[in-house]
Amino acid sequence: MEIIETLVFDSHESCEAGLRHPIYSILNEAKKLRPGYGLRVLVNDDDWLKAIESIIRTMKKLDYEYKGIVNGYFHELIIFKKEYENQVS
Repeated sequence: MEIIETLVFDSHESCEAGLRHPIYSILNEAKKLRPGYGLRVLVNDDDWLKAIESIIRTMKKLDYEYKGIVNGYFHELIIFKKEYENQVS
């Protein structure tokens, strides 16, 4: 899988600036993904992480992998478009 972009969301900076929840930016970028491509997302807020994971789980065309904590306090997620096999019903 090729990572096409890294999105970093710092809750302290975002709250001070009055920015929206990062899921809006993530979904906007995820619309551009093709199968085999992904986004690297870094967030430093546990509530944001849970919300992002919950929303991505409900989406039929997207999936994610949690990679752990990087740089001491950012949770790393790789969000990618699922590859579907041709299925005959």
